[in-house]
Amino acid sequence: EKPVFDPELVQRVRKEKASRERAYIMRQLSGAHIERPKTFQVSLEKSRFAPIKRIMEQIRGEGPVQSVGTGPRRLAITQQKDKKEDQAPALLKD
Repeated sequence: EKPVFDPELVQRVRKEKASRERAYIMRQLSGAHIERPKTFQVSLEKSRFAPIKRIMEQIRGEGPVQSVGTGPRRLAITQQKDKKEDQAPALLKD
């Protein structure tokens, strides 16, 4: 034997549930506070991401072509590359 449901009662329960959900969402929204972005401006001279940004702009073609100066670190890297290139032919001869 199947239970008999009253369609009006089912509709009332659905409306109650929907209104409770809306009220819950409204309570959450009213208690929420707007968060401000947690960022601050850094000058391009002090930014460690400025060289990366310049390279990206060069690739996109948006910015002027400028050399990315990173100082002594770049010099050390190029010296290491030169050293490896000098060693490579000697390794191939053996």
